[in-house]
Amino acid sequence: MPRRNKLGAYIVVAVALGAQQPPPQTAEQWSDEGARLARSGQTEQAIEAYSRALKLKPALTPVQLNLGIAYFRAGRHGEAEKPLRRFLSEQGDHPQARQLLGLCLLEQEKYTEAVGELEAVRRGGGADASLLLALATAFYRSGRQQEARQTAETLLQQRGDSAEVHLVLGIGYAQGNENEKAVEELEIARRQNPKLPWVHKRLAEALVGLHREQEALPLYRQELQINPRDAEANYQLGAILERRGQDAEAEKLLLEAIRSRPDYGYSCYTLGKMYLRQGRLKQALPLLERAVALLSENSSAHYQLGRLYQRLGREKEAKAQFAITYRLQQAVHDKAREAILPQ
Repeated sequence: MPRRNKLGAYIVVAVALGAQQPPPQTAEQWSDEGARLARSGQTEQAIEAYSRALKLKPALTPVQLNLGIAYFRAGRHGEAEKPLRRFLSEQGDHPQARQLLGLCLLEQEKYTEAVGELEAVRRGGGADASLLLALATAFYRSGRQQEARQTAETLLQQRGDSAEVHLVLGIGYAQGNENEKAVEELEIARRQNPKLPWVHKRLAEALVGLHREQEALPLYRQELQINPRDAEANYQLGAILERRGQDAEAEKLLLEAIRSRPDYGYSCYTLGKMYLRQGRLKQALPLLERAVALLSENSSAHYQLGRLYQRLGREKEAKAQFAITYRLQQAVHDKAREAILPQ
């Protein structure tokens, strides 16, 4: 290399080294680093920086909110819940934080708790469309149909003929097993706003309810384009592909669903069942044991764990799981028989 080129290279390196900032040392510096990373879209790195700040100084209350927001943006709704609750307990009422907590609970299917948080925001004067959409959904999912319809009417008055209104109506119809009507409303919502969260996966669910599974597949994929960490969409798509024997893609989706929501038993069950079918017994074991812990009244989970124990030579434990399976199935049979007996 000519001397001039070498000199130029040395200058570039020197400038680069000089531009490097020393790593954060204090809690405040880690907090600032988290904010910088969040602004640049590096959400996972921002989570790490905020976590370091709180480890050094747990009393940095605003960082709890920032950490909760970062977890939410990363689709890690279960992990977002703790810092948001702590922020609210220390800060007092904060409508934006409480609404975000309500959305996290809704994504985790904790519908009753979600209603409580979202109702509190509404009582405090909150009435934006995203709040009403989430609240109506939580009402529908918790079986409070009348309150859901009233909330949907308020949303209709506020937004008119909008995608959000059709989404709420579609969710309501699906909740009542009126899947044909649900599909009509959700198709309208999707046409009006293809980027609206939930619309693709709710439409997919309604189509599955009508045994139109093939049409649901691209919709789950579209939902994952909007939010790749959506645990529900990852699970539903993964479960369909597992049933179809498309194991490689199903495994990736189910692992992502478990990462996003470790407490969702059906993801653990489906992936564990697939590993059992493939003969990957060591990998199946923790998943099926977790599934049984999370789905204690699910006879299929106990049965699959029993099969796994049997293949591992753990006969006593296998027999115990098969006994639970029989008891649960018998309880379902007895309940069905009582339902058809004359009163």
